[in-house]
Amino acid sequence: GWLEDALAEHASVASFARATLELVAVGAPPSLLAAHQRAALQEIRHAQRCFALARAYGDLPVDPGVLAVPSARGGGLVRLSTDTFVEGCVAESVGALMAARALEECTLPEARSALAMIATDEAAHAALAWRTLAWALNQGGDPATRAVLARAASLRDELCIRGEDSAPGAAAQRGELRAHGRLTDDDV
Repeated sequence: GWLEDALAEHASVASFARATLELVAVGAPPSLLAAHQRAALQEIRHAQRCFALARAYGDLPVDPGVLAVPSARGGGLVRLSTDTFVEGCVAESVGALMAARALEECTLPEARSALAMIATDEAAHAALAWRTLAWALNQGGDPATRAVLARAASLRDELCIRGEDSAPGAAAQRGELRAHGRLTDDDV
């Protein structure tokens, strides 16, 4: 589970880099650009902490390896608005809530420290996404607003977030999973 989290955090570094490029392409203010760059640096810290936990549990040398760098997407303010809503507003909010939930019963000091940092930073990233979306909707007007509303309506059915119960025998290990900062399906 920590390795999966590490890889997702590592991928978030590239996602924030792409978001910065897309913001540049639509003339976003410097304050948004700088905030996205800071968020990317925080994602590096998250990945480092998760990789360290994965190594501790697996006793294997795990590192991020090569990651295909995503290209900036076209589509102007409409696309930026919908992508920010899904990837930032929704995903970062869910990430913050899941990290905070995992922290509640986590007893392992290293995992608690990582989860506390991640929960705080992901909540800040969600707030940044909402600020970015507000700016993009203000600039993009009705077309951007309609696109986000349509995407929000379609998103509900796509959200399927699973915890650790997908692994055989996980239900019997619920307390142990939670103590190590891992969420079960019921927790999620």
